[in-house]
Amino acid sequence: MSMTERFQKSCMDCTLRNANSFCALDPASLENLDTLGEQITVESRERVTEEGSTPRNLYVVCSGRLKLVVSAENGHSLLLRIAGPGDVIGLAAVLRNVPYEATAETLEPCRLKKVPQADFMTFMRDHSQVSQNCASKAASEYQQALISARRLALSGSAAARLANTLIEWARPNDLTLPTRFAMTLTHEELGSMAGITRETTTRLLARFEREALIHRKGAFLEIPRPEQLAALTQ
Repeated sequence: MSMTERFQKSCMDCTLRNANSFCALDPASLENLDTLGEQITVESRERVTEEGSTPRNLYVVCSGRLKLVVSAENGHSLLLRIAGPGDVIGLAAVLRNVPYEATAETLEPCRLKKVPQADFMTFMRDHSQVSQNCASKAASEYQQALISARRLALSGSAAARLANTLIEWARPNDLTLPTRFAMTLTHEELGSMAGITRETTTRLLARFEREALIHRKGAFLEIPRPEQLAALTQ
């Protein structure tokens, strides 16, 4: 993280925390978290963790998004999931004291809370709610793994896989409302997440746009009628 810089911002003043965030803690726990480690900024397309490396730190995502990728010996890679605000990077590795299971790379400038492994283990032992939030995040990661496996193994067509991926990426709460988001993945990365080739991804995005299922403008992608895109996954 050569372009990382430190800055001061209190967790107590955070306005991005929500009920699903790892750091949705009681005041005493949150105040303790505020004293741990450091808050850092990381520029786009920089690696935060390396698959197979020693887990020295855990990272809480304060803002921005990262991709988590695993690699095979043949050089192929699989994009597991996208982590965003409130998520935790390296949780399983830090808790089990095993190498990081995936490489985490920023998709855009990110703000992270970097907590050394030993400090985090003490923090978790001292605050029961932290243990509960760890269990909740571990369950969420397991659910995401199941969703990815289902998408890759059970979706009947490339169009269904890509439609599923776009809907998950946008995470619309109401499929009757339009959603707009910054698409920071390349076609190759998006295809990796959907289990299809870059060429197929490019062709299907063009098709979706012709059929008015999506609109693209610059770095932004809009799904005007998510329920219609979701129909492709049925």
